[in-house]
Amino acid sequence: MADSFTEVTIKNWISFIESGSVSTETMFKNAASTNTFITWLARVGGFLLMSFGFMALMRPLSILGSVVPLIGNLIGMGTGLISFVLAGAISLVVIAIAWIVVRPALGITLLVLAIGALIYSRKLAAKSQASARTLEIPRRY
Repeated sequence: MADSFTEVTIKNWISFIESGSVSTETMFKNAASTNTFITWLARVGGFLLMSFGFMALMRPLSILGSVVPLIGNLIGMGTGLISFVLAGAISLVVIAIAWIVVRPALGITLLVLAIGALIYSRKLAAKSQASARTLEIPRRY
């Protein structure tokens, strides 16, 4: 009987095919783990794409600062860090909104983390602006 299919009737229509003789419970466990993997892959992919997008938006700042090599490198590192933090915060907000319906405690915790990351990025931006002001070369008139 290993070469036959067994029909399982459930409330919602789901279609799984696995080779060999596999129990219903195992098929659902495999499907759940595959779903979890794909979900995390989409989250990480979205975070990376968002981070690269912010880096692309902030790239003109480091290009402008590249007239002086040290300043260009510092600005490039700062904009990269800010892009990473902003992408993390926005990713957490999106994930938290999705989780609030299913698990409110987890969703609210993620929102608090996202707000903390946004506050941190604002402090980081203010700090980088202050350090950029101290690196300015005074002009002689």
